[in-house]
Amino acid sequence: MLTREERLHLIGGLCIALVLAGLLLLLPKIGPGLTLAVGSVVFAIGVEVYQHVRREGDADPRDAMISASPGLLSGLIWWSLE
Repeated sequence: MLTREERLHLIGGLCIALVLAGLLLLLPKIGPGLTLAVGSVVFAIGVEVYQHVRREGDADPRDAMISASPGLLSGLIWWSLE
């Protein structure tokens, strides 16, 4: 039997795998730059959801925007140079 913590890790790992699979499917359609931008936003939101579920800090949209901004900016620059 899995503990609550282990179940949360299993669910989190499944979410990560699904998002990565989705990004790999998206990559040929929109290119690496936009895929990086989308992935950064998705994972930043995921971190905030994780914090909310674990009750470790406050889930804050501003924090998600700050976390996503390096990958989003890099991805948009990459996309503009393609």
